[in-house]
Amino acid sequence: MKRSPVTTVLFALAMSLCVQGLAEAQFRGAWLPDARTITAQIGASYSDTDDWFCGANLGHCTAGERGNLSDTIESENAQTSSLNFKVEVTPLEWLSVDAQLPFHNLDYEKFFGGGPDNSLRLDSQGVGDLRLGVRAGKRVGAWGFSGGYGIEFPTGDFDISANLIPVGQGTRNHELFLEVGRSLHPAPAYLEAGVLYRIREAFVNEFDVETDWGDEIHGRLGGGVNVRGAWWLKADVHGFKSGERTTNIPGEPSDQFRSSLEVTPGVLYQLKGLGWLDAWLRFPLAGRNAPGDVSFGFAATAQLGMP
Repeated sequence: MKRSPVTTVLFALAMSLCVQGLAEAQFRGAWLPDARTITAQIGASYSDTDDWFCGANLGHCTAGERGNLSDTIESENAQTSSLNFKVEVTPLEWLSVDAQLPFHNLDYEKFFGGGPDNSLRLDSQGVGDLRLGVRAGKRVGAWGFSGGYGIEFPTGDFDISANLIPVGQGTRNHELFLEVGRSLHPAPAYLEAGVLYRIREAFVNEFDVETDWGDEIHGRLGGGVNVRGAWWLKADVHGFKSGERTTNIPGEPSDQFRSSLEVTPGVLYQLKGLGWLDAWLRFPLAGRNAPGDVSFGFAATAQLGMP
């Protein structure tokens, strides 16, 4: 099947999404890579968060608005640096499987007021949770369709001792997703949309305290346009809402759900015959119990034929 110039880069643009939200749900794009190819990606991201969405407001959360703060905390800062490694194998035109493993460096500090020495700093480094996925897809003219299943295994350390914060999420999580895309050929542009349901298993700690984080529903709208030669501009709008967080502790509040709406513009450069490079910025627009600062990242991807 002869492809349009737009279709050949659609998978590259979609795959660049995978490095953008390492701890959240993973959209994979409406178009699969070429049959009998192996796609390898290394990406990095960084965020430095001082502000949080609390209810409808952006700023420091008060007691009860995020559940892990108290009235004594004056401010907080969270820094996250991540490396992400992903491999996707496409043995058939309609089928692909992927594996993804991150490495995180986390640094969190609470300031209680009364001087710079009155603070608590927590940090952790290590391998995060392993993600595996399988998806099926089909091209119908200018349209691309895909759907599949992903699972996240708690390979990352979930130690929550006095001086550590977890690099993993501590539970298995399951994802079911459907995505659709439309090439606007002969115009060098495309549109894409997707929906994903994330099932989060309950976590039980060493003291038999069970926490159910609540399942999540995610949606995204995206698009891109070729601006010159090998250069593409892209943008993606992603939103999600979780169920209520609940525990088996009597009297614990159960209204601590999370939500977020963010826009992610980016740029992609094709390396002819080799792969592509891309970079992005994420701007949070609204949310609850979610970070409110800008984050950024980049990725390098190579695509090779299978032997």
